[in-house]
Amino acid sequence: MNLHRRITAVAGTLVLAWGAFVPMAHADVTDDEIAAAKAEESRAAGSVAEIEAQLAALEAEAGDLELASAQAEVANSEAQSRLWDAMDASEAAQIRANEAAAKVEEGRAELGRIGAAMYREGAGSISGANYLLGVDSLSEATDKARAYDLVGRRAKTDLNEFQALQDVADALQKEADRCFEEQTRAAEEAEKTARALEEQAAQAAERVAAINTERDKLLAVLAEKQGVTRELVAQQQREKAEAARKAAEAEAARLRAIEQERQRQEAARVAAQQAAAREAAARAAAQAQRQAAAQAQQQAAPVQAPAQVPAPSNVASVQNAAGLGDKIVAYARQFHGVPYVWGGTSPTAGWDCSGFTQYVYTQLGMPIPRTTYAVIAAGYRVIPAAQAKPGDLVMWSNGEHIGIYTGNGNHIAARRPGDITREGPLYGSYYFLRVANY
Repeated sequence: MNLHRRITAVAGTLVLAWGAFVPMAHADVTDDEIAAAKAEESRAAGSVAEIEAQLAALEAEAGDLELASAQAEVANSEAQSRLWDAMDASEAAQIRANEAAAKVEEGRAELGRIGAAMYREGAGSISGANYLLGVDSLSEATDKARAYDLVGRRAKTDLNEFQALQDVADALQKEADRCFEEQTRAAEEAEKTARALEEQAAQAAERVAAINTERDKLLAVLAEKQGVTRELVAQQQREKAEAARKAAEAEAARLRAIEQERQRQEAARVAAQQAAAREAAARAAAQAQRQAAAQAQQQAAPVQAPAQVPAPSNVASVQNAAGLGDKIVAYARQFHGVPYVWGGTSPTAGWDCSGFTQYVYTQLGMPIPRTTYAVIAAGYRVIPAAQAKPGDLVMWSNGEHIGIYTGNGNHIAARRPGDITREGPLYGSYYFLRVANY
C-alpha cells in the first residue's frame, strides 16, 4: 500500500540520518560537519512532524468508522420502525375489509329473504295491471296497487344497498392488499439495512486492525527519531487515541439517545392511536345499537340479545379444554395485555413475538426454539390453510412475525414496541406450522 511505501522511505531516511549522529574517527570536527549534522537534525524533525500527522489521520479515520457504524445502527432501527408501522396498517386494513365482507353477506341474506317472499306471494310473475283483476271497488284496487309498489321499491333499494356494500368491500380488500405490499417492502428495506450494518461493522473492524498495525510501525520510527522510549511514545499516542475514542463514543451516545427518544415518542403515538381507535369503536358500537333498536321498533320485530363475550381463560379452564390445540389457545389468552419487550421471554418482564410463543409451548410441555428463524429451521410440519386448527403456529413468510392461531381467521401474538400481547385477525402472507399431533 502507499502508506507502507511512505513508511519504508521514511525509515530509510531515518537510518541515514541516524548515521550522522554516530561518532566518527576524526580527531577534529569541522564547522562543515557541524552544519551538516544540524541539517540532518532539521530533516529528522520534519520527518517526525510528518509521522505525527499520519498518526493523527489514522486516528481520525478510526473515529469516523465508529461514528458511521453508529449511524448505520440508527438507520436500521428506523427501517424496523417503518416495518412495524406497515404491519399495523396491514392489520387495520384487513379488519375493515373483513367487516365490509360481513355486511355484504348480511345484504345478500336480506335480498334472499325478499326474493323468497315475492316468490311465495307470486309478485314476481305479475305484469302490467293483472294484479287488479278480481277487485270489487276502486278503493280496493288503489290499496292493492300501493302494496305492490311498496314491495318493488323496497327490493330495488335493498339491491342498491347490496351493490354499494359489495363495492366498499372490494375497495377495502384492495386497500388491505396494498398495505401488505407496503409491509413486504418495509421488511425488505429493514433486512437490507441490517445486512449493510453488518458489512460496515466488519469493514470497520478490519480497517481498525490495519490502523493499529500501521500505528505500531509509526510509533517505532517516531520513538527512534526523537530519542525517547517506545513506551513513552505509545503512552502519548494512547492518550490521543483515547480522546478521539471518547469523542466518537459521545457522538454515538448522542445519536442513540435521539433514537431512543424517537422510539419513546413513537410508542406514545401508537398508544394514543390505539386509545382513539377503542373510543371510536365504542362510539360506533353504541351508534349501531341505537340504530338497530330504532329499526327494530319500526319493524315491530323481537330483538335478540347480543351474545356474551367469554372472559379470558384461567389455569382451570386450560386444564379442562377438550383438546391440545384448545389448551394451547386457552393458555395463551391468559396473557392478553403483557407488554411487548424486544428480546423478552417472560410474562412478568415482557416478551417479543417469538419469546411469547416459546413460553406458551414450553409451559405446556412442547419446547420450541427461541427465534423465528430457528423455528423455521426446526422443520415443523407445514399445514394447509384449510386444515389449520387452533393451537397451530402462524409464521409470516419472511420470518418477521410469529403467533398462535386461535381459529376463525384470528391469531394471538406480541406485536411491536409500544403494543401489548393481543388477539387480532390474520393478514398478509403467512402459513401454518404444527408442533405436535392433535
